[in-house]
Amino acid sequence: MKLYPFFFLILVSLIVISCNSDEGGDVQLPDDDTSSFYAFEIGNTWNYQYYSRYRPDEDFIPMDYFEENKIVGDTVINGETFSNYALR
Repeated sequence: MKLYPFFFLILVSLIVISCNSDEGGDVQLPDDDTSSFYAFEIGNTWNYQYYSRYRPDEDFIPMDYFEENKIVGDTVINGETFSNYALR
């Protein structure tokens, strides 16, 4: 019976020790410039191919249907720039 307080003290000590702050240094956050993350430059394209399957337990079968999205321009609305794209 007298061992329960001892184990409780060890458990609390381990919890307190494991919750100390990280000494890894400063974390560098990425820039807020999302234009480098998304490739929304005029002239960029994305090509898609469609797939189908008849039952959920079967593999996907590629279809002969393709789409191309292309960034054709941009528009500024209330100070924010939005990309215009065309579907081919």
